[in-house]
Amino acid sequence: MIIVETVDEGTREKRYSDKDVMIKQIETGNLYEDAMDVIPCKYTYEETDIPIEHPKEPTDENVNRVIPPFANIPLRYEKH
Repeated sequence: MIIVETVDEGTREKRYSDKDVMIKQIETGNLYEDAMDVIPCKYTYEETDIPIEHPKEPTDENVNRVIPPFANIPLRYEKH
């Protein structure tokens, strides 16, 4: 189901799916994770079957622990 929330002191509406899927603006075919429209909204939306991809949170397993080769060399600035 598409959830509609009134935001920005009642001037805009935010729409998103409660199933964590993309929503499609019917008039244009554009896909959105969430859509923000001015009230009155002139667009209509429908849910898709496309899941929203969430970036992975860093964990100990996927954090790059390699130190770049020049990371510990101090930089010296000379005045000209």
